[in-house]
Amino acid sequence: MWHKFSLPLVVSLACLTACGKAVSPLASVQSAGVPEAASSLLPASGLSPIPPELREQMAAAEHLIGNPSAFPNDAAKDAYLSSLVQALPAAGYDREGFLAKLGVAGMRSPGKQDGPTFYAVLQLPGYRPGTLVDGKEILPQVMAFDIAVHNPRLFMQLIRATNASVEAPSRNRAVWKRPYSPAGTPQPTGEVAQQRYAPSLAKLTRSYGLLFDDDFHAGLPAVAAMPAGTYGTFAIATSLGFTETQAWRVASYCNRIDYDTTPYGKTSFSPAGQMDRHFNLDRGGQDTRLVWAQRHLDGARALAKAGAFDQAEVEIGCGLHSLQDVVAHGQLTPSMHGVIGEFPDQVTYDPIAVYEATQATVAYLHAYLDAVATPVTTP
Repeated sequence: MWHKFSLPLVVSLACLTACGKAVSPLASVQSAGVPEAASSLLPASGLSPIPPELREQMAAAEHLIGNPSAFPNDAAKDAYLSSLVQALPAAGYDREGFLAKLGVAGMRSPGKQDGPTFYAVLQLPGYRPGTLVDGKEILPQVMAFDIAVHNPRLFMQLIRATNASVEAPSRNRAVWKRPYSPAGTPQPTGEVAQQRYAPSLAKLTRSYGLLFDDDFHAGLPAVAAMPAGTYGTFAIATSLGFTETQAWRVASYCNRIDYDTTPYGKTSFSPAGQMDRHFNLDRGGQDTRLVWAQRHLDGARALAKAGAFDQAEVEIGCGLHSLQDVVAHGQLTPSMHGVIGEFPDQVTYDPIAVYEATQATVAYLHAYLDAVATPVTTP
């Protein structure tokens, strides 16, 4: 998955939802079926018609990930695709046009919403949230999911009632509104951009081919700490001409945001961290994750112009995480994500997001390269 969810968040919701009804610790969509009340999750018109190009993107994404998606039948696949058609338009969360400036304004995943997404989850026989701690399912999450499966209408009411308290710690800190500058004093690496990124600049107009596994933010190659090779940010960066050292730095810091191991302190998705880097906490304004993506891109450009390329690549990694989470999480609330678990982050459940996150990641890296150097032309 692109990242695991926090135990405190799940517990805070489940403790409030557990009073709603008796629960079974072994709940799944298969055991309960899909209640008629699930139709309340959709607009009055029902499932939206699916444009042909969206089906083409689905097929392309399944090809990229190297195996079929997790949807076992046409009804489940159509519910998923319809949830993207019903997504919030970009004008509702990207007031400053950041995605348009990157050239990826047409993406649908950044606008996906609680109701239609949860309806898509209910179409998956046997689906379970899947978040594990020490190899075991989180019981409060399973309990909350049981309520959701058996009574979607009650569940949505509880989501609306509890989400504000889940978001409150990060919302009250409002770190995204504070003055920002890149961490540390610039430390020049002793080279110019044309030297540092010669292979990348030569490849700016070339196509790329990628495969993806469970992890996307990092996509680090096989090392002692990660015995199985995975694909994502690292693979994209290297395919665009970044050296392995540069790509490792970008991908590593992209992943570190989840674990509070960047120069920016507590940046994880838990209520004690910076939830605004992972979810949109300024609905009706500029998506907080796009604020962070823009800030780190601007910081990277400034550091690169000072010749501090190592630090610039750290900034790019940090900004990429928030940009990728815009695509993965869309406009889902933290409470919804905390209960449905892996669905928004698991590649096989959200293949269109893989397709679009690839576009966004490439566009972000290109925006950095375009800003720091004049492209090198080759015969």
